[in-house]
Amino acid sequence: MKRTALSGVVWAGVCVLLMGCTSGAKKAMVPIEGPRLGPEYGTRVEVENWRGPVTVVANRRAAGATVRAWTRKDKEAAREAGVPAPKTAELRGLVSVKAVSGFEGGKPVLRVTSRPTDRPTPGAYTQLEVEVPAVQGITVRTAGGDVFVDGVSGPVTVENGTGPRDGGDVQVRTGAAMTDPVSLSTTGGHVLYQVGPGSTGRFDLLSEKGVAEFTSLLGSVNGVRYERDRWRGVLDGGENAVVLHSARGDVVARVMQNAGTYGPEYWRGDIEWPSSPGWVRRMGETMKLREPAP
Repeated sequence: MKRTALSGVVWAGVCVLLMGCTSGAKKAMVPIEGPRLGPEYGTRVEVENWRGPVTVVANRRAAGATVRAWTRKDKEAAREAGVPAPKTAELRGLVSVKAVSGFEGGKPVLRVTSRPTDRPTPGAYTQLEVEVPAVQGITVRTAGGDVFVDGVSGPVTVENGTGPRDGGDVQVRTGAAMTDPVSLSTTGGHVLYQVGPGSTGRFDLLSEKGVAEFTSLLGSVNGVRYERDRWRGVLDGGENAVVLHSARGDVVARVMQNAGTYGPEYWRGDIEWPSSPGWVRRMGETMKLREPAP
């Protein structure tokens, strides 16, 4: 594909038609057309997924950005919608995934989008995994799956769900000092915002059907207004808005040492570790070996 320059912005794109996969199938690597995004500068990551879970991880050991995706059938969602689940052969070519890298204002940007090639079906979803050496700002929009973001810095926006039944958990963990605006919302699931020392903000935590909780043993907190479902306060005089909202689930904000390595957690009675990326899965397996026998 020939690259062209327009107004100082260089872009190139590639579309991958994903095949349907079973739970044991290998992930599909999505080629990224455009310049290599290395660890020299933080990359702004923008992800838009038509339906399904999204994972974005900053890994300083990575040589460059990688994007993986696969599409699976969702029998439960199809049953709830009163439609038959698609057959494996029908999943072929159902979803188009596009990964584009470039520079805007001299800063690296990675955009990942997934969309059905035809009419969306409730009987399928697409899982996206994005890894970059460093993240400086992130936007994620999806529905029908959890969102997990690790190691981010800069402004953060996550929107999960379009209705009361298609949200999911939202979890952002980083050891960085977060001093930019943050907005995390879900129509159905828990929200965790866990950040490192030096973070600031005007916090507004709201859980319509759950508990709102703020914890910080670092810095000073002023202007606190608390109800069971809402917590508001200012951390270290910050002017950056930190808005966390769930329509159905708990909302938790933590400012702590080792924020990037403590957890991850999901609030379903037990600690549930994601199966990917691999290092997170291995961490969970190690922790389970340390648990005392019942």
